[in-house]
Amino acid sequence: MLAWGAMVGERLRVAGLDLSVSVVHGVARPHLALSEPGGAALTLSVDAERVRAGLDVPPGRLRALRAGLSSPELALELSSALEELPEQFSVEVAGDSAAVPANLCQASALRTLVDRAEVEGRSLWIGWAVPREVALPHAALLDEQLKDALVVLASVFGLLTDHVDAAKASRPESVGHRRKQASARAEDDRDKSRPRPRSRDERREPRVKPASPSRRPADAPDDRESASAGQAPVARRPKLRSGGSRGGPAASKVETIEKGTRVRVVEGPFGGQVGTVQELDARGMARVMLGLLAVRLEVSNLAVDVEGRRRPLLSTSHRKPIPVRS
Repeated sequence: MLAWGAMVGERLRVAGLDLSVSVVHGVARPHLALSEPGGAALTLSVDAERVRAGLDVPPGRLRALRAGLSSPELALELSSALEELPEQFSVEVAGDSAAVPANLCQASALRTLVDRAEVEGRSLWIGWAVPREVALPHAALLDEQLKDALVVLASVFGLLTDHVDAAKASRPESVGHRRKQASARAEDDRDKSRPRPRSRDERREPRVKPASPSRRPADAPDDRESASAGQAPVARRPKLRSGGSRGGPAASKVETIEKGTRVRVVEGPFGGQVGTVQELDARGMARVMLGLLAVRLEVSNLAVDVEGRRRPLLSTSHRKPIPVRS
């Protein structure tokens, strides 16, 4: 368990979180904890019923969390970070059977859960619980996806423990934020392209009208005259056809991502993983099934998995019926 936690800790260090790895022995079964002294912890626990990987916020940290949620900026950041978690993640008070899906947990619902956990003296838990009957048949796949589950929670951990750099590094910017940045860059470009007002000295100078590039000067030799004089004619640049290269169509064809396309995640906590697109919406988001996790990602963060598309299809194992001879 410590070796497994060390691999998770290395990935978290890349995201900006340097946490200590330890095995906690308590009343229940031992569990793995990646934490800071006295703060929240990313935990992994295995018992006879399920496997749980998540973020555990202890009761001593809940008061500071409740005070932080009074800030609209932090409340919005936490809601956005929870919304980007896989659909299987939930938020709950430790030991309580009722849970709220993490991607649907708004700031008001989060405040209610924090208040109840603080009053009852229990911790707040955010993460993924896999039943034993699901974990056993998918043990090899689950080993990697449990690591991803803890790494994807780094953004929430960073917001809860004031590690703003880790939160930004592990969670890509939202579509709205990038649109604002693009609008600001476009406004700067427009300001640069506007003509600068001329000074008084510049206005006094006479303007010289430049010669039109389409017209040839009178003293320029014609191609036919150059050929008759024994000179090499001036080479002219061939025209390019729109939408392609010289003398033909475009060399590469852009792959289209649609429902059912096998794609590879470009970057982020799930970078490099391969899944299948199940839904697309008008906001440029795609619901991708990555193993046991359903994640909503931006289409711009996906690429068609060429290797998977080129693999030969396996023939069916069912035998074809033999026609009856008369």
